[in-house]
Amino acid sequence: MNASYLTRLRTGALSAIATDLLSKKDSKVLTVICTGAMTFEQVLGVLEVRKIENIHLVNPTIEKAEAFKERLRTMFVQPDITVHLLGSLSAIIQQADIICCSTRSETPVFDGNEIQPGTHVNGVGSYLPHMREVDFNFIERCDKIVVDDFAGVSDEAGELIHANQQDTWSFDSLHGELQEIASGDISSRENDEEITFFKCVGAAYFDLAVGHGVYKKADTAEIGTDIDL
Repeated sequence: MNASYLTRLRTGALSAIATDLLSKKDSKVLTVICTGAMTFEQVLGVLEVRKIENIHLVNPTIEKAEAFKERLRTMFVQPDITVHLLGSLSAIIQQADIICCSTRSETPVFDGNEIQPGTHVNGVGSYLPHMREVDFNFIERCDKIVVDDFAGVSDEAGELIHANQQDTWSFDSLHGELQEIASGDISSRENDEEITFFKCVGAAYFDLAVGHGVYKKADTAEIGTDIDL
């Protein structure tokens, strides 16, 4: 199994689960900030769980965003898709029901004060302590911050590490891990005004789980070659 694709697949799947549990049920507008390697499966994941009508693609270069748009079209993605240059995001951010960020930025890519009540954000970039996709204003405004793996984010999620160094926020402020919502141990979205944030840095056991699932399907379908080791 291709390890790079496996990681993109399971990250998109995690964001899909988080979006299903944390975004408004009637979410229609998706804003995608940066159209890099991790982004395509993020968009497909959101489209699996919400009836998106408009997608805003935001990227430092228009050409790459246009290529990303055409790639979505080859998958028969139907929502209206517009392309924007990274920079003046105020109006786009305020229109969004769901935002997906998958950047390597060391500075926040949007103004947290622009986020409207009811917005859900998936953050799968900034996977090193010095990186920050979202600002502290946004973190303070969040009603629920959910993570994929607490040990991972406490060591790697730059924006949360930075927030933990401030006086008014700590890792104790986290709502919990995604698996706790999925199992019903903690609450998901409770009203249409909550601002929610899913932070994902990844963990090997997620890859293992998806890999095992792929293996079982291949074994059932008798696809592949048996090798004696």
